[in-house]
Amino acid sequence: MTRRDCRLARAVITGIGLVTPIGSDLSDVWQGLLEGRSGIRRISAFDTSGSPCQIGGEIADFRPDEFVPPKEARRMSRASQMALVAAHKAVADASLPLPLADPERVAVCIGTAVGGIERVDEGIRTARIDGLAKTNPFLLASTLPNMPAFHITKELGAHGPNRTVTTACATGTQSVGEGAESIFQGIADVVIAGGVDAVLTDFVLIGFAAM
Repeated sequence: MTRRDCRLARAVITGIGLVTPIGSDLSDVWQGLLEGRSGIRRISAFDTSGSPCQIGGEIADFRPDEFVPPKEARRMSRASQMALVAAHKAVADASLPLPLADPERVAVCIGTAVGGIERVDEGIRTARIDGLAKTNPFLLASTLPNMPAFHITKELGAHGPNRTVTTACATGTQSVGEGAESIFQGIADVVIAGGVDAVLTDFVLIGFAAM
């Protein structure tokens, strides 16, 4: 099939999965958007007294247990956990069968600005204070930007093209666009696409305030 022929293909959104400050259930989030409900509130996860900004989009009640076993969750960054939960919800919403019928035709394209940045902070503190014995052996791997896409691929058995987009605040939108392009080019029939970040930490807040 030529590229021109592939352009005749349509790319449609068949399922949506969300983990957001205004909810993680699709109908609740949609209703919240219609009502103009805000997910921005005073941060409770850490002390914000040293920052002129003390609010953020906190997901205080996030629990990955429904889809991610506790042992596995300890090896993953928060961003990877949220991406995997959202992917499971999207697959269910799309009524995709698991195991996938044709896994080599299912692609994954997940964007993230910084990946598991909180694991970097945790790892540096642990390594410098407690040394090698207390350092998590999964530390470095869990910080990588491509890990959310990897965990989705591994968990769902999607063996098609695997991509990670890292373009700051545009990364989620670009990932969806790249996913559609995979369908237009004829290299995938289904794409699990989206964006994730879990950057609400004290040093990120201070960094943006300084900026």
